[in-house]
Amino acid sequence: MHGRHFYRGYDYAEWLSLSIRFLESNFPNDKDTHRFSELASKANGNGDEYYQSLIGILNAFNKIPTKPQKKDMFQLLHDIFTNFHRFDMAMKRRHCKRTTIEINDEHDLQDALFAILKLFTNDIQKETYVPSHAGSNSRVDFFLPEHEIIIETKMANPSLQDKNIGEQLITDFNRYKELVKAKHLVCFIYDKDSNINNPPTLTRDLEKLSDNALTMTVFISPQ
Repeated sequence: MHGRHFYRGYDYAEWLSLSIRFLESNFPNDKDTHRFSELASKANGNGDEYYQSLIGILNAFNKIPTKPQKKDMFQLLHDIFTNFHRFDMAMKRRHCKRTTIEINDEHDLQDALFAILKLFTNDIQKETYVPSHAGSNSRVDFFLPEHEIIIETKMANPSLQDKNIGEQLITDFNRYKELVKAKHLVCFIYDKDSNINNPPTLTRDLEKLSDNALTMTVFISPQ
């Protein structure tokens, strides 16, 4: 065994762990990623045959361009909706008081939101029909097929408050579950005039509807 090298220690263990995380993030289903993980689990404290095999796998991967990270559309929607009121206020402060979009009803809200979404994806279906439910058809405001996300918008006003919005979104949730390709219903309630009496309770009660077929997430802005 003269001349055989052994690799062990904290730094080696850290390198192995970081390498596994890198490969699993960039090449999650590749057979060599699984092979690297198996070898790495035995490598610390063993001979250089493990180390050389691991280096060989990494060198092979190094010749393959990494796959671009898929956009986290839900995180984008989170940022858009939580900051939407700031956008609305900023749009009102135009140079020389030039005309701008006024968000006074759901149509205005949808137009503004559509323009914002176009910054991040071209795959947006507006007012997509879902199958009949109890004898009636329904249309979703936006459907993002690539991300399997439905977006439903509501504009709160004196006649559309907690109870009415809640009832409408419960109905929507039950209808939209029939849209097989969707896994997530994201509801955005714009309440710029503070017509919602109890936003946390409304949000909690609606999100309780989530099940294995469809997840519901509710954003109310501003809060």
